[in-house]
Amino acid sequence: PVPRNKAVIGQNAFSHESGIHQDGFLKNRETYEIMTPQLVGIQTSELPLGKLSGKHAFAEKLKQLGYEISPEKQVELFKQFKSIADKQKNVSDYDVHALVQGHYHETNAAYHVENLQLQFVAEGVQSAVVQLRDNDGKQYQSAATGTGSILAVYNAVDLIFDAESELLNYQISSVTEGSDAQAQVNVELSIDGRSYY
Repeated sequence: PVPRNKAVIGQNAFSHESGIHQDGFLKNRETYEIMTPQLVGIQTSELPLGKLSGKHAFAEKLKQLGYEISPEKQVELFKQFKSIADKQKNVSDYDVHALVQGHYHETNAAYHVENLQLQFVAEGVQSAVVQLRDNDGKQYQSAATGTGSILAVYNAVDLIFDAESELLNYQISSVTEGSDAQAQVNVELSIDGRSYY
């Protein structure tokens, strides 16, 4: 494989992180790319989001991820994005999904996690007790086991909703450092062919 930082043909040659580069690339990709990524065996150019990214790159990422958001809401989301970008080096697609979903679910979240308990049962087997509350205050609780804590939680949620979900992606990353570090978890589920983040 070609090293990522190899001049001209490495992946970094087609990755535009600086806000001014992102803006120029979005207006005319030939400004910063004298050849197409496919010419050197790379699928596509990257537009990674970070603290140097501007409004245009953020709006383009929302569009790439399938969101149609009004300019007014984009301004609000962009402020939140910049706050996240100041805390972590890169902002992933899952971070953007979580930002958008969190924005829309502040008032419209259908269920809230009230309690979650995990317990080691045997080697490779965990149990989970999940308690949810809906907007009307109704409580739902279920327990299940699985090969690992994540699968145990999803099995319990499946029982609550009497539906089978498929865990498509699970990503955990630290937000802060130290022994009391906080983490951010990004989850992608598929239920009846629809993806949820």
